[in-house]
Amino acid sequence: MLKTLSLRAAALTFVLAVSASLGVNAVNVDSADAACLKVTKWYSKPGKYDIDKRYVSVKNSCSSAKKFKIDIKHRPDKGPYTAPAKSTKSHFYANNRTPQGRGIYEAK
Repeated sequence: MLKTLSLRAAALTFVLAVSASLGVNAVNVDSADAACLKVTKWYSKPGKYDIDKRYVSVKNSCSSAKKFKIDIKHRPDKGPYTAPAKSTKSHFYANNRTPQGRGIYEAK
């Protein structure tokens, strides 16, 4: 039993070390493929019939427009949306009955 646990721990350590050396980051969803896309804030605004609308404000520091999708837990990813070059823009993505987005990633 003890040998099995130590083998599993060694295997997990190996997997984490290999993924770190390859630059794989499975935890941080907010880091889009291009480092120039950043979420500045998640927020809601009052909408019609007391249903709030969810928005995400995205800053694009690249010199070209980028397309991205919004990752929402247990829902199909919304998008693609376009972030204009060298600007910050807010994008409507759902109403308040939908969970808040977890992050963005570049659409291919």
